[in-house]
Amino acid sequence: MLRDTTLSTPELEWRRLPRAEAQDHCTCGGCGRRPLIGETVHQFGTKVVCDLCRHRRRQSPDSSHRVRHAEFGASVRILSKAA
Repeated sequence: MLRDTTLSTPELEWRRLPRAEAQDHCTCGGCGRRPLIGETVHQFGTKVVCDLCRHRRRQSPDSSHRVRHAEFGASVRILSKAA
C-alpha cells in the first residue's frame, strides 16, 4: 500500500543530500571549490586543480580532463541504421 506523502522543498533537498554527497566528485586543491561540469581540471601528482588555480603552478600538469556529468556513459544513444 502506497502512502500519500508530500515533502516540502527543504525536506526534499535534505533527503537528496546524502545521494549527492556519495557521488564521486573532487574539489580543487587550490581554492577548495567543486569544478563545474564541462570545466577542465588538471592533475598535479595527487592534487586536482581547477582552471582558475592552474596559473599558480609553474610545472605542467601530469594530465588534464574535462569534468563530466555523473550520468556520463550511462545514457542510451540512438544510432541510425545503415541502409
